[in-house]
Amino acid sequence: MRASIAGRVRNTHLPKAKSLLPLFEAVMNAFQAIDEAASGRHYIHIRAERRGNLDDGKSGQIEAFSVADSGIGFTDENFDSFETVDSPYKATSGGKGLGRFLWLKAFLRVEIDSHFRAADSAELLRRTFSFIESDDDVVAEPMRSERTTPETTVRLVSFRSPYVDECPRQLDIIAQRLIGHFLPLFLNPDGPELTLSDDFEAIDLRTFFRDNFQTFSTERRFTVGSQEFTLSAFRLRGALADHHELVYAAHFREVIPERLAKFIPNLKGRLAEPDQQGFYYLAFIQGEYLNEKVNSERTDFSIPRESPASERAVAGEAKIGDPLELFTDDISLRAIREGAVSAINEDLKPFIDEINSQKEAALTTYIAEDGPQYRVLMKYKDDFINDIPPQATKSEMEMALHQQIYQREVRLKKEGARLLSEPASTDNTQEYYDRLQKFVEDENEIGKTALAKYVVHRRVILELLDKYLSQDQETANTAWKRRSTASFFRCGQRLKMFRSSSKTFGLWTRG
Repeated sequence: MRASIAGRVRNTHLPKAKSLLPLFEAVMNAFQAIDEAASGRHYIHIRAERRGNLDDGKSGQIEAFSVADSGIGFTDENFDSFETVDSPYKATSGGKGLGRFLWLKAFLRVEIDSHFRAADSAELLRRTFSFIESDDDVVAEPMRSERTTPETTVRLVSFRSPYVDECPRQLDIIAQRLIGHFLPLFLNPDGPELTLSDDFEAIDLRTFFRDNFQTFSTERRFTVGSQEFTLSAFRLRGALADHHELVYAAHFREVIPERLAKFIPNLKGRLAEPDQQGFYYLAFIQGEYLNEKVNSERTDFSIPRESPASERAVAGEAKIGDPLELFTDDISLRAIREGAVSAINEDLKPFIDEINSQKEAALTTYIAEDGPQYRVLMKYKDDFINDIPPQATKSEMEMALHQQIYQREVRLKKEGARLLSEPASTDNTQEYYDRLQKFVEDENEIGKTALAKYVVHRRVILELLDKYLSQDQETANTAWKRRSTASFFRCGQRLKMFRSSSKTFGLWTRG
């Protein structure tokens, strides 16, 4: 049975936002080739070739990438694996046998030049060939090499649209993405020399990693179900990042990134340190479970996004016929995320506590000046302070506080219904009484909120009426003359009531 290369390329999924993924595949192949080679000092040199003439300078689009390494090279075994679709040759190291199809998804062709040692002698052989969208057999018979040391170069040529337009042009941004994708590999001090260059500059990636990633790195472990995960965290400064990110990885490579601000509202902007520039937080999750569940293209995991039936059963939420029963042995991405978020909150606790202190001060000011009806919520502030974004506007404050009042009203209504449907018995009289007392206290607090809201509403209405009447004195005089004695009496009584209630409410809010 033959496989169509063009068909496999067509059916290979590569989002345009992952335009650097083919380069990452070539670099990963270089790491694996070095693992197979004899011990010694090794290197991986990555070079970016820009489109157009040199006048474009550093702003020119990337036309091609080349990756040179000192690994084992395209030996007969490696070449046979390369020629075999869905080859299991590198399965133990996470290889899916599909990386070369990602190359042709984003590039017109791939040029390979490999100098390697023969299996039965110390001499070097050379194998060169081009990989294109063709079903013809690749002819690449080895010949004697003139070199004295092994080296393989994989050159990805003619970047296709739309990927070329999505590829970063700045070399330091590409360096940051490369390191972010292979973070755990950079933690090995005995790893190969790594460089990234173009016609204008060269970056030592290990030095770049130490200066920009490793200085303030941390590592934490957490468990979900029976599976253990490791969270490696880094603080990115300067222009290396523009948001906080959580990355799910497999076999030392990035698979799914998520913005942390979606799950930790306090991480909307840079985190500040005394006498230091701000930083963004990059958290990198690894685990054998993720290695097993990654898909062929390394763009997703074959696990449910939300909690499967097995997890919901613990909470009493599973339903008969639940479609997620198919995943009862799987841990959901949501469960892994919750474990990671808990570890991140612990890691960033000093920064989050400082942000919450500032928010608490702003919240106190807002309630005193604009929202006295929410005063009862202050003793519960620890329950929702994390949900208020830093530097929240008055509108955001109002929305968050209103949501808290609404949620408490809903919970009280449900609790009241339960109390009415569960009459006290001799076995649980004290427990029932305690619940009833707590319900009455909470309901009284909600009542105070409603009263405060009513008083504030009346004050606003009267202030608007005064403002309206003051706009046109003649109209105001005419309007007042038309009122009957009874109307004047009712207005006077309401004004006295409002002043009295306002005075009482003022004492209550200050108390």
